[in-house]
Amino acid sequence: MAEDKYEPRETNWRQLLPWTALFQGFRVALDVNKLLLAAAGILVMAFGWWLLGVIFSPSKPPTYGEYSNHSPDPNQNWKEFKKDRDKWNVLYATAGDPESRVKFDAGDVAESIEEHEPLKNTDEAIQGKAQSPAEVMEIARKNGVKNPEKALALLNYKPSGRLRTWPFFENRGPNPYLLVTGQAGEVNPDGTVRHVPWQSGHFGDWLTTVEVPVLLEPLVKFMEPVVYFFHPKAGTLARLYFILLVVVTLATWALFGGAITRIAAVQVARKEKIGMGEALRFTVQRYLSLLTAPLFPLVFATAIVILMILFGFLHLIPGLGELIDGVLWFLILILGLIMAVVLVGLIGWPLMSSTISAEGTDSWEAVSRSYSYVYQAPWHYIWYSLVALAYGAVVVFFVGFMGSLTVYLGKWGISQTPGTTYFNREPSYLFAYAPTSYQWRELLLQGSRTEKGEEVVKNGALNQAAYESYLEK
Repeated sequence: MAEDKYEPRETNWRQLLPWTALFQGFRVALDVNKLLLAAAGILVMAFGWWLLGVIFSPSKPPTYGEYSNHSPDPNQNWKEFKKDRDKWNVLYATAGDPESRVKFDAGDVAESIEEHEPLKNTDEAIQGKAQSPAEVMEIARKNGVKNPEKALALLNYKPSGRLRTWPFFENRGPNPYLLVTGQAGEVNPDGTVRHVPWQSGHFGDWLTTVEVPVLLEPLVKFMEPVVYFFHPKAGTLARLYFILLVVVTLATWALFGGAITRIAAVQVARKEKIGMGEALRFTVQRYLSLLTAPLFPLVFATAIVILMILFGFLHLIPGLGELIDGVLWFLILILGLIMAVVLVGLIGWPLMSSTISAEGTDSWEAVSRSYSYVYQAPWHYIWYSLVALAYGAVVVFFVGFMGSLTVYLGKWGISQTPGTTYFNREPSYLFAYAPTSYQWRELLLQGSRTEKGEEVVKNGALNQAAYESYLEK
């Protein structure tokens, strides 16, 4: 009997390793329609965040002198002042003008009334003067500051405008071209420049602290106002601001994100391409579902907060409040657990839009599937996320490198024209106001000098004093 012959089956890697489907992401993303929609969404959201920042930008910070006569009890006045100052700092850090330069003062640094006056005198003594840390500490000692190191904070500027920075000026780490060529540098607090070559043991730091946050920027942008909303020092005005930021974000990406995911879903599932107009029409028809899907968890969390507030009124009753707390506090723990589950599940927000775009379902179905995937298949979700991050890091770095090299070589080629230096027509001046994101300004101003011969970019970092002098040329 002749032996039967069996042809070996071709290995189907897609079935054996389904996560390899993620590697077609770059090809799917290389589409003019998707890129235009993404760019439009980024600009619309940035404008909305900037406008809200301008509206909610805090005015002059409160000073202790304004509170010193509020009540006969100085300690109560101090507590009221510190509470309002902390609220102001949170709002300034998020909605303040990024170009403003407000230094820490005694009201920020002092932890008690006794510390405030000596620190205030120290602050007044160093105003308008260039002081070294050692000199500041000496002045603080003379003014009776018990912990002179606290006075060093008076030299620093407060963070500002975290949530109203335009995308062109977001800090996204060193430029890929400068990294590859070993020219990337960071500026120390004292103004000196140190190199951070990723080839010398810093690759892991760069990947986890710089590149991964850039890849997760859409999710970070959505979650950041939510995190700030629960900041213990945020006031009512700041929380209203954070809520409006979330609404603007969801309203923007419900439209543009929905259209992008619709084009991608049709392309992957049907191997077909649809135009921007058709994708937008699909999105507009389901806009309410795309908008409300991620809002459901937030509204539910808000309802839980209201229940906690109602319980808090019982907590305020002297005597009875303690008894109620002891007997019913387990209810608060249960509500806290439910809120934690709801908020953590929001990391599946991108899946909601994809679900609606792929299947045309309603918002509740999108929320249900998103949370089910996050909580019922967490290891799958984590593994796919890690693969996507690793793959995305390579792709984003490559795109950034090619874009940087393209612009740099264009500038370099023009600069080789005979007579460029003689006629003082170096093309670098065209990039004096280049975006600071990805160190584009540092990259394109390399070789530029002021009239006194100072380098505008030194060791891969911008020399701020020389740059300002360069702009006056």
